[in-house]
Amino acid sequence: MFGSKLGRIFQEQGRAQLGIGWGSCRGLTVAEIEAVDFDALDLGEFTADLLDGGKEPSVSLPDAGGTQTFMRDRVRAFYGRSD
Repeated sequence: MFGSKLGRIFQEQGRAQLGIGWGSCRGLTVAEIEAVDFDALDLGEFTADLLDGGKEPSVSLPDAGGTQTFMRDRVRAFYGRSD
């Protein structure tokens, strides 16, 4: 149903913030996306995958090899992990 784990998380939490139910399969409008409080989103499930070197990221990235390593290193540095 969702193209990625991040997309699912954003839809679930964004809709809850905005009071938009699941009675409609429509996406969110630009105005609705702008109204989402991104600081309040819990991305722990997504960032856990980025921190786990054994899992592929839940998003498709151009030049996945170098970009994937770069992103994983940045996320690990942000969370103070060096494994």
